[in-house]
Amino acid sequence: MSLPLALTYALFAGFAPYLVADRGMDAFAAIATSFRLVRHRWGALLVLRLQLGALLALAALPLGLGLIWAGPYAVAALGVAFDAAVPATLSTASKKTLSG
Repeated sequence: MSLPLALTYALFAGFAPYLVADRGMDAFAAIATSFRLVRHRWGALLVLRLQLGALLALAALPLGLGLIWAGPYAVAALGVAFDAAVPATLSTASKKTLSG
């Protein structure tokens, strides 16, 4: 019973670290905002996380050497999904740092 609950929480609170880094929110506000952002996109995010999980599992087979590139790729892919999911008014800090 706790495994589905933990997986659901991990799916819906997955954008919380990106919100803390991008917007400087505290933990509870970031988790609540992450739940609101993922609420309408949970299917696409679930498919993305399953694909990234399969990629990480496949990369771990050759003695973990594939994780050198697969780990950062997974973090970057979730960052792109976060940037696509967040409204433009919410994600202004990262755009300012990228443009100079």
